[in-house]
Amino acid sequence: AVSSVYSHVSAMVSKISLYLAFASCGLGEGLVITPGSTLTGTSWRLKLDVGREPGTWMPNDWATMGARLALSMDIEFTDGQLMGDPRQGLGLQENLVGPASSTKKINVKGGPASFVSERGREEVAFLGGGWCVQQPFDTPGAEALLRGWVDCISGAKRKDVSIESGERIFFTTGIWTDEANFKQLENDRKIIEKDIARIKNEFASLSSKGEGTGEAMDFFSKTFHAATQLRSKTAKYDEYQKLKFKLDELARMLPEPGKLAVANGISIAPRGGLCVKRKKLLGEEYHILGKMSFAPIAET
Repeated sequence: AVSSVYSHVSAMVSKISLYLAFASCGLGEGLVITPGSTLTGTSWRLKLDVGREPGTWMPNDWATMGARLALSMDIEFTDGQLMGDPRQGLGLQENLVGPASSTKKINVKGGPASFVSERGREEVAFLGGGWCVQQPFDTPGAEALLRGWVDCISGAKRKDVSIESGERIFFTTGIWTDEANFKQLENDRKIIEKDIARIKNEFASLSSKGEGTGEAMDFFSKTFHAATQLRSKTAKYDEYQKLKFKLDELARMLPEPGKLAVANGISIAPRGGLCVKRKKLLGEEYHILGKMSFAPIAET
């Protein structure tokens, strides 16, 4: 049973490495668009935490005072096709998210978001947006990328943290929509963690037996005993290293235990990133805008 777990994890290693290589720079080799995602038709609370983050390319005078702008809204992931809005003139094709033909519509539910600034309570209007799930090729249960955007039509400002009017805010986070395979990977992780604990105990036992072997042993017996101990320790260490490698691979596919937003058989990572797009002379670049998270509406 244990060997089947190891082969199950090893078979995913090369596929996952391809996925990780392209996860931060848009759709590429090793990623496929997932049609008919189980996310379709579900509603979640999207929480935006806007403020300066390490490595951002936002202007040097933007969000330098440590202030944050927190906004939340209820959204629905639909299977509807995106329709252009003449109030914005924004395109529907977003390379970061996915092809326009596979990008579905996000509906913002309820009234505008709100926050408290130095001027009092202020409202922020969002128009909706688009979403797409990018899945690692042929790796059931592993982490996929949920990418999308919401369009902020009013803008917002708190101290020196600001969102421009008409800004398209992109989000990226991890998601697991294949519940059965996700549970299998979690079970694999638990088995490997138990095996690592067992090996550590066996290694400690070998170390304790290696000391105080008795004065009655002659030189050759002591030498043979030490060589046997060393061989056993080396075998245990090699086994530990193989297990640790497989555990590290699973850590890339799975979230930290107990830190997920879960609803309808869907698990979403506890944190994700926000960015905005900026046009440059030779193309586009994305500037980090802050952090984000999802929560099931029933738990908020």
